[in-house]
Amino acid sequence: MLLPSDIMRDIVKAERYTYDCYDISGDIYTEVKNIQKTGNPQQPLVVDEVWRITACGKTHYYPINMRADAQGETDYTVSVGQRVQEGKSN
Repeated sequence: MLLPSDIMRDIVKAERYTYDCYDISGDIYTEVKNIQKTGNPQQPLVVDEVWRITACGKTHYYPINMRADAQGETDYTVSVGQRVQEGKSN
């Protein structure tokens, strides 16, 4: 499954660019906040999670929004305060 590694790649980028942190050796926790069937065949499912990352001795929270699409892929957004990293995973 590529999605968790794709999301983690974007979180690593966010830690580097936002917090100048290159050491993500701490714990990583995920929590599902919402799962919604939309009834829309173009985007049948939306999932919201929060990832809690410990890096460089500090804890940061990353809201993650995942959207299934009609092609069987998952679009996702990793939010960092006002910054947002968009991505797509197969």
